Amino acid sequence: MIPNFRAVPQQLNDRSRAVVDSALDRVFAEPYAVATPEEFERLMVEHHGSHSPGGLASAGAIAAFVRSATPMAERALKFTKVGSNAAGKLPFVGTKALKYAVMAIPVAMSLTSSARRGVHELQVLASYLIHRFRAAGVEPDRSLVRALTIAITVDPDRRIDVDVLGTKSAGRTSAGLGGQWIFRSVGTDSRTAVLTRADRQLAAIERLDLRDLAERWSRERRTIDVEPND
Repeated sequence: MIPNFRAVPQQLNDRSRAVVDSALDRVFAEPYAVATPEEFERLMVEHHGSHSPGGLASAGAIAAFVRSATPMAERALKFTKVGSNAAGKLPFVGTKALKYAVMAIPVAMSLTSSARRGVHELQVLASYLIHRFRAAGVEPDRSLVRALTIAITVDPDRRIDVDVLGTKSAGRTSAGLGGQWIFRSVGTDSRTAVLTRADRQLAAIERLDLRDLAERWSRERRTIDVEPND
């Protein structure tokens, strides 16, 4: 049976959200210098370490996430060991990648690497959104950048809806990111795969009218703020 990553334990949801919050909180104070699609792609694939924005701030949150996610990753890894036919049915690891997925690499080590990569990609994306808002003459709203970063990372092909961005549970969307990191820790995440994600995210950003989006977000926030007093 393919592991059910939709039934994610609440603790793992919370740990995923903590990683995302830690990563994005730090990047607002120390964003990457990314102003063009070319710089975006370069930063997405280049090596990153503890000196990247939020690297140290996210270390504890990542460690807690790895502890919670390891059992699910071990289940997925165990499933891949039943044979190449089953591996071909997995959405995150193809038959050709089976031999890499079942190598004797500690699950926690692979998860840590995957989560760090995920944090790096979130921070690059948020940094680029901050730049694009400012280039459009709009001072970026922190909550809007956060919501857009998560939404585009989880599903870059989905149309951005301000109403959904404003009401969707942060825990659920962050858990979706945690699930992605588990998938990648079990399978492979090549340079080509990273660039493919980057291209889809760039396309999602290009579809946005950032000035209009910021105005609609501001109206939505004002509506929410006044409702409790009605």
